[in-house]
Amino acid sequence: MPEMSPDSFVIEHKPIGWFPLHEIAKGDVGVVFKVTDADGRVEAAMKVEKIGTNSKVANMEKNVLHAMRDEPNALHLIDYCNVGPVKCTVMTLAGPDFAVVKNLVNQKFSDATLIRVAISSLLAIKTLHEHGYLHRDIEPANLALSYNSNNRNIFLLDFGCARQYAKKNEQGKWVIRQPREKVVINKWRMVRKKAKKWNGG
Repeated sequence: MPEMSPDSFVIEHKPIGWFPLHEIAKGDVGVVFKVTDADGRVEAAMKVEKIGTNSKVANMEKNVLHAMRDEPNALHLIDYCNVGPVKCTVMTLAGPDFAVVKNLVNQKFSDATLIRVAISSLLAIKTLHEHGYLHRDIEPANLALSYNSNNRNIFLLDFGCARQYAKKNEQGKWVIRQPREKVVINKWRMVRKKAKKWNGG
């Protein structure tokens, strides 16, 4: 796994231009850090995974983030690179996910909040579908608030199980992909640290 340096984020002693602030989440094959750029002007989330481990998962996540780059209710791809034995995906930050939020409010939401969350979540899913992808792993831990407290959108997280069900042809028309005979889902599971949020609070 990657090393942590007080001066820079270092992988095999090679700086990649992003500086770690703290760890957000950790899984069997990767770690997510909250990072900042060299000038300290941009804060982001960086997912670091070993090359050769779940490569299709990492590429799918990169493709989905890129496809959603202009959507206001989606995380955006900021940077992507391979350095030594690992690949790094840098994306915009999200706020706490709903697995965390429901514990903060003692499992209780008002009816008005439930309706707002449901509508915003459906809009996020609809936006993903409009770009030709299915998430296939909708759960509280994969739905998050905005990092900006003034933004009331809900954001989808973790596209490791996503599937492209349609794509545009040369004429710009959507074409449904042929279904696979067998589906094997290899989930990139994160073990979120207790009391940790995506915004580091």
